[in-house]
Amino acid sequence: MDIAFAQNTWKLKIKKVSVTVDIDGMVSVSSVGRSEPFVINEPGEYEIEGTSIFGYADEGGAKVYAVQGDEVRVLYLGDLPGKLGEKLIDELDSVDAVIVGVAVADVKLLTETIEKIEPSYVLPYGEETKVGALVKNYEHGSKQMPKLSLSRATVNDETTEVVILGS
Repeated sequence: MDIAFAQNTWKLKIKKVSVTVDIDGMVSVSSVGRSEPFVINEPGEYEIEGTSIFGYADEGGAKVYAVQGDEVRVLYLGDLPGKLGEKLIDELDSVDAVIVGVAVADVKLLTETIEKIEPSYVLPYGEETKVGALVKNYEHGSKQMPKLSLSRATVNDETTEVVILGS
């Protein structure tokens, strides 16, 4: 799975499927076999060309999406207004990477939520100062890359790395 961020849009490329998530949380799925993208904006379970997308609604009103393909699971949290509920965190199961905005969240609460999810990668976006504050909470700092390529073999379950994507 390749993950890239450009022009306020996340793009996840999984085999024949391309999943696009804008910073407002609109999910659009394009595939070789479809002439029009499939738009997801409600909680539920969706499968397109072997890629699964799970939409969840938190009791606090937040919508989050998990995209699973190539044996990798990526969670899009967007700009969380607060913490995720424990029930939803338990339901998420194993998450390899978390995409999270830092615009409205308290960075300390956001870090606590991410620690409960236990991803291998955190992909923050938003105001540079707040992204920097989030990075300070991780002992390994961060690295900047144009895109992140994930596979089951590259996922490290021991540590959480912060990766800032963009050109």
